[in-house]
Amino acid sequence: MKLTKFCAFSTAILAASLAFADAANVCITFHTKGPDCYADGTPAVEKEWYALVWLAPGAEFGGVTTQLEAVSADNEVMLVAPLATGGENSCCPLVMWQIDSAKAKEEGSYTVVMLDTRGSDGKAAASTSDGKPKVVYASASTEASVAATKKGSSVAVATSSETTGATVTKSTGSVGAEKPQITAFEIVGGNAVIEVSGMVPGLTYKVMSGSELGKLKTSEFEVSKSSGQVIVPADEAKFFSIKGE
Repeated sequence: MKLTKFCAFSTAILAASLAFADAANVCITFHTKGPDCYADGTPAVEKEWYALVWLAPGAEFGGVTTQLEAVSADNEVMLVAPLATGGENSCCPLVMWQIDSAKAKEEGSYTVVMLDTRGSDGKAAASTSDGKPKVVYASASTEASVAATKKGSSVAVATSSETTGATVTKSTGSVGAEKPQITAFEIVGGNAVIEVSGMVPGLTYKVMSGSELGKLKTSEFEVSKSSGQVIVPADEAKFFSIKGE
């Protein structure tokens, strides 16, 4: 995002990096020890995105939209970058986030969240022209948090934190999200066998059904991620659709 600058570095060159930083900017270093995992327990894929989020005093992280906009008025996404690396022990390496002094906050805190941007191909989302992920399906907060300050050039080292077991918040909205497709539909005995493609790992998919096409309701039937198939009683409804949530 244009509001901030980002650079990755090794511990050995930290001091040198700071020497060239704007004296009024706020610099925050952060890393996780890993493995950083999604809600389904799998390690973060290569180049998964992390975001630095500002929280107003007393506020909690309220999640983001699919376009990485803060849901809560008490939150603000300050910076985002595709940082995950390490395979099965995926983590966020040591990085420094530099917040422009004109955008730095005088109160509240900054926290780091790991995003789930995986598409139906299992890969992290590509970057848009303004440096954000094309779509965000969910976000997981970490314990890493530092007090916001606008007092000169300061370096705050956020506590290392695994995202395993963290609270996961599904993104709101649907802009940019991939839409599942029903690729096959067959009546077998008293059941309807529905084949679905285009599902993303970060969402669950349920059958919507009803007697009228414009009045479908979400049912309890969930599409299997492993087979892409769901079997529902054919007499449950005349019309079916698939919804990600």
